[in-house]
This record gives sequence, C-alpha cells and structure tokens, in this order.
Amino acid sequence: MIGADVVISVLGPTGKTKGLNISTGIKNIISAMERNDVKRFIATATPSFKVPNDKFQFSFSLAIFMIKTLAKDAYCDIVATGEAVSNSQLDWTLVRIPMLSRKPGTGKLNIGYTGTDNVKVFSLSREDLADFLIKQINDKNYLKKAPVISN
Repeated sequence: MIGADVVISVLGPTGKTKGLNISTGIKNIISAMERNDVKRFIATATPSFKVPNDKFQFSFSLAIFMIKTLAKDAYCDIVATGEAVSNSQLDWTLVRIPMLSRKPGTGKLNIGYTGTDNVKVFSLSREDLADFLIKQINDKNYLKKAPVISN
C-alpha cells in the first residue's frame, strides 16, 4: 500500500462462509492503510449492516431474518465488517450491495438507504458496481456514509 492514494475492497461472502474471514481481512487492510498513511477506503458490505439512516422495510427485515437463520456466520461477518470500516479513522465509504448479477450495466442506480422509495434491495450488475466504486475515489458525497445501491 506504500504510495497508494485509495484502497477499494470488494471482499464478501461466497457460498458457505465460515468464521469471520471477511472482517478479519478488512481489519488487516485498515491496519495496513493506517501504517502507510493511506486515508481513502471504499469497501462493500451488504444491507445486513444497518446504519441510522435506514428505515424499517418488511421485505428487507424478512431477508435479514432468513440470512441470520440460514447463514449466521456470513451475517455476523458482514456486520463486523461494517463496524470495522465505520469505526475506523479513515475517509471511508461503505457501499452496501444486494446480490450481484452478470447482467450488463445500465448506468442507472437506485442509491439511498433501506426503507426509502428509491432503494430496491434486489440485484445489482457487477459492471454498475465497479463504475460506482471507481466514481467514489473523487466523489465525496458518500464520505463516512454507507449507502445501499441497486439496479
């Protein structure tokens, strides 16, 4: 990380994730960034990590219940990831994402927080995710924030 201006992480659960591998990796990244005086960190998580701007949404709450029940390790890992990023002293943006798709990018995103009209927590193309993450390098609108994005 020596000489880096920004770090982008897309670490996330795959399949049957066990333990806290993702959050451990994120903590290691944060530590390395701090040691090397790299300030800008853009990372991904899921809407399972709640923030104060989120509002109640039945479908989302049901999905979280299912994740907690069927994939408790992955749920705990994502929450720990969100806490590590948001509690860091870095200039962070935590982009919370739904299931990723292989569909072509549309360039049209729903951006906001759970329980708001403009956020649909269903899917996101990998292409649109990559575009949004790269734009965050210079865009400070979501500095120290954790928006949900979807198509």
